Amino acid sequence: MSRFYQTIGCCLIILFIFNACSEDENPLYEQVDLSTLSENEFVLTDSGGEVQIIFRDCQYNVLQSVEKEGDKIEVVKAFNSLMKLACVLRYDTVSLGVLGRGNYQLDYYLIDRNTMLTDSVFLKETRFFSVK
Repeated sequence: MSRFYQTIGCCLIILFIFNACSEDENPLYEQVDLSTLSENEFVLTDSGGEVQIIFRDCQYNVLQSVEKEGDKIEVVKAFNSLMKLACVLRYDTVSLGVLGRGNYQLDYYLIDRNTMLTDSVFLKETRFFSVK
């Protein structure tokens, strides 16, 4: 009988190790509580194979462009601080489309269109992620 329990024990250990190694540690697929995001923060998600960015930002931050070149992706949003609008936070989803397997670099720029400024880049953030 002890041989039987040893065999079962070994099988359980092997299954546990296999299961632990096969879990995807890609942050792209993590469950994120969106209510914890601060202003101008974003997370990457996957919805049915389509990679999306979920932003928590001011309603006046408007998407200007999404450019993909190889493994580099650039997302640009803009606002004009001269308008002196109140910031009403909201969630905004931007689709990056279906991306092939590989490693990617995401550069996010928030640009201030105020003509009185010498540097229009209000915020720049770079993230690296993998699609498996």
